[in-house]
This record gives sequence, structure tokens and C-alpha cells, in this order.
Amino acid sequence: MVDKGILWNDEGLLSFAPEGEAIFGKKNFMELLSVFTSPPLFRVMSGQKELGYVHESTFYKRNEGPVILVLAGRSWKTNQLDWNRRIAHVEATDEKGRSRWLGEGQMLSYEFCQSIRRLLAGDASDARWSERCRNQFRELRNDYRWISEDSTSLVRGPNGEIRWWTFAGGIANHTLGDALPKRYYPNANNLCIRISSVETSKAIAETINDLQGAKLQANPSEEALDKLKFSKCLPLEMAQSVFNSRASDRNAVDRTLREPMRIVSEH
Repeated sequence: MVDKGILWNDEGLLSFAPEGEAIFGKKNFMELLSVFTSPPLFRVMSGQKELGYVHESTFYKRNEGPVILVLAGRSWKTNQLDWNRRIAHVEATDEKGRSRWLGEGQMLSYEFCQSIRRLLAGDASDARWSERCRNQFRELRNDYRWISEDSTSLVRGPNGEIRWWTFAGGIANHTLGDALPKRYYPNANNLCIRISSVETSKAIAETINDLQGAKLQANPSEEALDKLKFSKCLPLEMAQSVFNSRASDRNAVDRTLREPMRIVSEH
């Protein structure tokens, strides 16, 4: 911060330099003193019409052309991003797209999602469960009877839809989904990654296995990195490290890729 002119060093006594006052002075200290912040959402606008909100991580990718969203039952191409006002300006398109919604629920951790898998894969019950709860678990376990505690599952449903059930948590699944080929149109949530492909399940499994050993992490655009809170106070390498620590779960990604994979076909 001293090198950037944000702070002034007077024989070991640090104070705000003119550049620091310009960035953080007066009302701008609100950012410095704020404890609670609003969710990192972008408002999506088509002209004057508001379509909804998406998580800002939708726009983290770099150098891959305009982001295609799915909102209000159709696809939209992003024309302009206003990072200061958190607004995405879009127009209708026929291209396939996806959106990351906090409306699906908060990002769940790897440990929490693994506990869900253990419950569904087992047959244990609890004396405190009501009869209604027991019946509900029996139905769920029957619906997900292919789940294994020791492996992920690549499941092709009766309609041909493919889902890679990892139970790895939202952050890890989004990282894994972003690493898959664009032709798969991956769409991740806390428990699985939906894949749109005409390839065989075996071919898709081989593509996933090829990810082992790769250092998968979030890869933000320069704009996303610049809007990281207090990014101006950090060297670029440190800002990237902070961003990756927040937007990645390396342990969950590595553990998921090391697990064997079962290929399942539902009829």
C-alpha cells in the first residue's frame, strides 16, 4: 500500500496518503468499516425490463466470449457488465446458457453434502424419527438406490439426461463444472453436475478422469478481481490468492476426483 501511494510511511508511522484518502476517505470509509454486506448478485436487465438476479460468479470466466444466461424461460446473451452498479445488460439469443442462482439455496459445504450421501446410501434410522419421516427416507433411498458411499455416480436417466452425482458441495461442483468441456453445457449445484451431451457415459467418464492432477481453481476476469473488496490495497498475486481462497474448495475438488466413479443407467 505504501508503494501504491495508499499509505504514507513517516519513520515507521503509517497514515493515509493522498491516494488512500481519495479511495477510502470520507464516505468511502463505509466499505472499510462495514461488517455486513449484501449478497454478490447482479441484476439482469433487458432494456428497461428486469429479468432477475444471478450470482456474480456467473461472470468470473475470462476470454470466452459473452456469457449466456438462462432466465425467464429463455437464453440471454450478455452485452455489457456494469460492475460498479452490479447490472448485466442482455439481449435474447438462441444459444444455450446457464445461470448461478442463490435461489437454489446457499452454497453447502463438502462435509454437509457428504453427510447427505451417507444418509441416502445407508439404511440406518433414528428412534426419534416419526413414521412420516421413515416413509420419506424409504422413498428417497429407493429413488437414489444407486448411491454409493465410496464412489461418485455418473447417472444417465430414462430421458437421456446425464448427472454426475459428486455430493461435493456447491463451490467444488462449480469448479469441476467449469473445468469440463463447453460442449457439455455443465450446470452445477450442491450435489451434482448436469451434463448435456450425446456422448456415451464411458466417454464422459474418461473426460472427467482426465481432470485428475490438474490444479483446478476459480479463474476470475480482471473486472471481477478489481471489484474484490480492498483489491487496490493488495499486490495482484495476493488478490488472486484471496479470490481463489473464497471461490475455490481445492480439498473437496481433489477428494472428489480421487474417488472411483460408478456408471449407472436408469430405466
